[in-house]
Amino acid sequence: MSWIKQQLKFCIQSPDHFDCQSPPTPLLPRRVLRLTSPTTVKLHSSGPEERASYLCLSHCWGSAVPIKTTKATLEAYHLSIPWEWLPTTFQHAIHVTWTLGYRHLWIDSLCIVRMDLDDWRQQGSQMAHIYENAHLTICATSSSDSNGGLCFDTDPQNRITQTNFCNSNRASHMKNHLPLLMRAWAFQEKILAPRVVHFTHSELVWECRVSQNCECASKQGSWNDYTLAPKSKFTFTNKLLTDAAAARICNSMWHYLVSQYTEHHLTYDKDIFPALQGLAHKFASKKGLVPASYRAGLWEGKAFIHDLCWSSTDRGTSHTSSIGHASTCRGMSHRQSIWRAPTWSWASIVGTI
Repeated sequence: MSWIKQQLKFCIQSPDHFDCQSPPTPLLPRRVLRLTSPTTVKLHSSGPEERASYLCLSHCWGSAVPIKTTKATLEAYHLSIPWEWLPTTFQHAIHVTWTLGYRHLWIDSLCIVRMDLDDWRQQGSQMAHIYENAHLTICATSSSDSNGGLCFDTDPQNRITQTNFCNSNRASHMKNHLPLLMRAWAFQEKILAPRVVHFTHSELVWECRVSQNCECASKQGSWNDYTLAPKSKFTFTNKLLTDAAAARICNSMWHYLVSQYTEHHLTYDKDIFPALQGLAHKFASKKGLVPASYRAGLWEGKAFIHDLCWSSTDRGTSHTSSIGHASTCRGMSHRQSIWRAPTWSWASIVGTI
């Protein structure tokens, strides 16, 4: 844990990491988990102007839905959430949060009321703010479900290795070893978060808007080939918004993000737009667009004609990384028999755009 503290302290204090800075005491999300001891946690409803530092957890749900907040459990969880009810990944994330000195943690399945459409719409619209304002996002990168946990038996000093996988094996390797990086929801979570720490089978990996570092301190391989590229390029675009070419750069950036996004997996087709909603809100605020100009994954105005000129590809990905060397490699692009988007939208296609 000392390594994470070191990375976090440097990122917060270094003047070179200006792009990583979030408010020191941001407005809390509508609900957070409040930690009163390393093993005592309850749901907390934040006041409209309540401020405190908090962390987020990015994780795979897996086939079994983890513990969740519903209308029936909402009141009870404000009193206490039994520790033994929490899956291993949640327990580990709480331990990390407490050890780092923070007392608030945001976990989607507990902080959004399930089966409540109004609450989901409200919280979904705040997704960009939730991850952007978190001091750190904890990524359960090597766990395929909420019971996988964060902690693994590793010895990073003895694992300074880089293995190349042929294209046909990439999706299999990612699925087995780095499932979170295949998840479409995690794509926007990772980009929006100013700082991320990946818990993998082999080591811890730090990723922020300025730099990346792994526990073994190896410089070989390239995290930024896959995991860092979307984050760094999105930040780079933000710096250029005062330039005359800002609109063109933003349009190209959106096309890049969509292409990256469509390489990731969704459990439910209906989530094709919600899983990108946070990035769309962020993009609109930076480009000076109103949300109403966003139509089925495309932007109205001068860029609309260009946005319509998308094409599908049957390729896997050529992106590699020192933690995965993998991507979805899903095969032939196709349209589902069940409607999920207008045919003029890239979202009507299942596959890489």
